[in-house]
Amino acid sequence: MINNNNFKLNILDAVASIVALYVSFLLRFDFVIPEQFISLPMKWIPLFIITQATIFHLLGLYARIWRYTSLFDLYAIIGASLISNGISFTYILISIGSGSYPRSVLLLYFLINSILIIGIRLSVRIYYSHYHEVYLPGINKNKRKILLLIGAGKTGEKIAREIRSTSRNKYQIAGFVDDNYEKHGALLHGRKIFGSVKDIPNLKVKYDELLITAPSSSGDQIRKIVEACKKTGKRYRIIPDISDQIDGEVSFEKIRDVSYADLLGREEVKLDMNSIVKMIKGKRILITGAGGSIGFELLKQCLNFQPAELICVDVVEEKIHNINQFSDKINSKTVVKTVLASVNKKNELDKVFMENRPQIVFHAAAFKHVPIQEIHPWNAVTTNIGGTLNIVQLSDKYKVSKFVLVSTDKAVNPVNVMGATKRVAEKIVISFNTESNTTFMAVRFGNVLGSSGSAIPTFQKQINDGGPITITHP
Repeated sequence: MINNNNFKLNILDAVASIVALYVSFLLRFDFVIPEQFISLPMKWIPLFIITQATIFHLLGLYARIWRYTSLFDLYAIIGASLISNGISFTYILISIGSGSYPRSVLLLYFLINSILIIGIRLSVRIYYSHYHEVYLPGINKNKRKILLLIGAGKTGEKIAREIRSTSRNKYQIAGFVDDNYEKHGALLHGRKIFGSVKDIPNLKVKYDELLITAPSSSGDQIRKIVEACKKTGKRYRIIPDISDQIDGEVSFEKIRDVSYADLLGREEVKLDMNSIVKMIKGKRILITGAGGSIGFELLKQCLNFQPAELICVDVVEEKIHNINQFSDKINSKTVVKTVLASVNKKNELDKVFMENRPQIVFHAAAFKHVPIQEIHPWNAVTTNIGGTLNIVQLSDKYKVSKFVLVSTDKAVNPVNVMGATKRVAEKIVISFNTESNTTFMAVRFGNVLGSSGSAIPTFQKQINDGGPITITHP
């Protein structure tokens, strides 16, 4: 079934074919067609139109949405024109031979007809991308938000294109700034690149909001950009790093406020992926404290390397429930098994080790809130030291290949209960290396952003609630 828009395209293509044929004859004979050839265009027109329409329909050219015409669509048009013209030319050659008409006309027709058909499609795209307006309820065209884009690279170009094509009713681009001096003064999608980031506070340009479109910038660069934005007194937002995006696509819908993670951005640590795959793939892995912020992240990261089985131990029923829900959602061949148990109960753990025979153990279960452990030191000793000793002894007993203790930087010259207990736990782990076939090791984490032991989520909640912010140290 042909819809109204495709019917219009059919008519336009037919007109293009007629125009192309007559123009070809005119060009061939310097705009004076000899009498013996005047009737040829009228005879050929039905053949060219019918053949072209049939081929275009068979190849799906009228099933495309031409408001989004791309380079691949243009390739399809040229290919379809070659086929339809080839069929028409072959029929003419067979039916009337090659001596009774100027053959150069056919070549001119192909070129002119292809240009006209491509021009029609491009006109449709230009109309929808630059002139067609869809007015949405509650949106005043005269109150569109004017954006100044920081970064005139690939991301900035894509965002500008999306605003021009799909968000013109809500947003308008004032221009760009970019630290690449070679771009200064140039135009991108018709908008000027005014200068560098340091020029932002002094720009004599009208805009309502700043948009950072440099997602690959380092933490230092983002901090410099944010400082310049703050001086303007206007709101500023950012396009997230492409590694934070599930599908890797840059989209205006993914714009968000600048977060602490952007400002603290560090150089990415390059991992030896082959060694990790060799260590984890096809293995049975036990994670204690698997429902905590660090343990749960370990669980998710391990899944990327296709272990045979993940045994997730936690003492909190809600955490176990969350892991079960997570495992139900993911599409993984790895068996995710949850166990409600405490690291302080060695008999329970012995049963877990005996039934599952883990090959690798990640020990993340621990008390880690410093102020609470200062009030309840013996609970910290029982779990952080006693619980670790239980897991270490069982790992040795059941001949676990590798044991990793998740420790803390507070274990370095400890000044509180939490740091002291984790320091003792490290000593216990390392001491077993001298008499066990299991490889024991410890890794120290600093303050993990967003974890339940981090102060940042607390500060964010306090700010969202209107304050005050509780800062307890100078």
